[in-house]
Amino acid sequence: MISAIIAPLMLVLVIIFITIGKMNRLLAAFIGAITVAFFLLYVDNIDITIVVGFLIGTDNSNLQTILFIFGMMMTIAVCEKSGVFSYIAFRLVQMSKGKSRRILIILCFFTFIFSSVTMNILCIFLIIPLTITICRILKINPLPFILSEGMVVNLGGLLFVISSIPNLLISHAINWTFPEYFIDVGFFSIYLFIINIIFLTKYNERKLETAEPNYIKRLLDYDPWMFVASKKNFYKSLVILLLTILSVIILPSFIPITIDIIALAGGIISVLLVLVKKFDSIWKSLDLELIFYLFCILFISEAIDFTGVLNFVSVGIDFITGGNPFSITILLLWLSSILSSVVHNAPITKIFIPVVRNVSTAQNQRVFFSSLTIGTVLGENLSVMGDNLVLILMVRSKGYKLTFSTFMKLGIITTMLELIASSFFLLMKVSIQFLFIGIIILLGIVVLLLLSSKILKWDKVIKIKNLRKNKLIQK
Repeated sequence: MISAIIAPLMLVLVIIFITIGKMNRLLAAFIGAITVAFFLLYVDNIDITIVVGFLIGTDNSNLQTILFIFGMMMTIAVCEKSGVFSYIAFRLVQMSKGKSRRILIILCFFTFIFSSVTMNILCIFLIIPLTITICRILKINPLPFILSEGMVVNLGGLLFVISSIPNLLISHAINWTFPEYFIDVGFFSIYLFIINIIFLTKYNERKLETAEPNYIKRLLDYDPWMFVASKKNFYKSLVILLLTILSVIILPSFIPITIDIIALAGGIISVLLVLVKKFDSIWKSLDLELIFYLFCILFISEAIDFTGVLNFVSVGIDFITGGNPFSITILLLWLSSILSSVVHNAPITKIFIPVVRNVSTAQNQRVFFSSLTIGTVLGENLSVMGDNLVLILMVRSKGYKLTFSTFMKLGIITTMLELIASSFFLLMKVSIQFLFIGIIILLGIVVLLLLSSKILKWDKVIKIKNLRKNKLIQK
């Protein structure tokens, strides 16, 4: 079967063209999908119904994932147009009383929560201009805040089963329910957020500027309702968003309904009840390129799975790890994070799902998939591709200098910290034997981060004392 060579080759070429920025991601994925379809239909003579089925995916997983994303996009777009997120974020910042450290923590918390219910790119489009507006009012440098938000935005993708594309794809593959996912992965993202906040406040300790009292007063006097065109639409869109999220969490446990139908219904209702007259502006704000890109890239991934190539990957992982569950868990975590740093995490997840199925048993399947979703989500900050590139270019367009190296430096440090912590967390899930040592190490990371500035200061004191001693000896 020639498609067994062509399909993986096309995926690699698509990744290369997107990575080097020589071709639009949708165009690259579309050409790759058309090429794969041609070889399947006209060279390998695969039935057309099978090939068309790749668009829908195994057990309708691809279609359900994309419908869910599209539905949530509509609901979020309506909330954004109604000023919901801008109002909430600005009101939270006013609670900081203009204290830079508090502003950093509050903006990061808002970023974490907002990115857990929407796409990272939409979160960036909202939070960056808002941060710059707040910092301009206070006459302080926004870059420490923006960099911190860029590090935290991916963590929100781990909070709920609906928070990112990898989570959705895996949940459809193994029937991961909302509570099961939160127990397996979601609650740990809160720990990762906490250690990130501790690290980022320490890291930015000397970079955060203090606002003058008259500028702080101006911030506190600013009316957040200025972001809201209609209070009626504000409350309606907020209620629909909350009801949609609650329905996604609760309804599937009681009635036979999938989360994509709930999200789609929420999106349609929000448009009809809130901003039906401004549908054109909402439609333009939707990331339709992402929708079609996902269709193409998931089509190629399904074709690769169909050809049986992934069986060799499973055999390779088994050979490298010797079938040891500890080794498989760590390999999946770090390998998926590295691969996700150079390409969208959707195809990486889709390709690894059958691989994980092949190497796992009923006992350790959820642990391995937890490792996969954590790796694919966290790995995005290891590079400046994708959403990170958008963030950097947006900041530059606002007149601020943010270099790739500055972002990469902080991204690599925070991601390594997250992956190390995640490794011990996952090992605790593999075996109860690691429970005690894992808890000690995870708590130890928090303590070390809290004491880091004191350790650095003590280190400087020791160096000064040594220099004085050396001078005295020389004299």
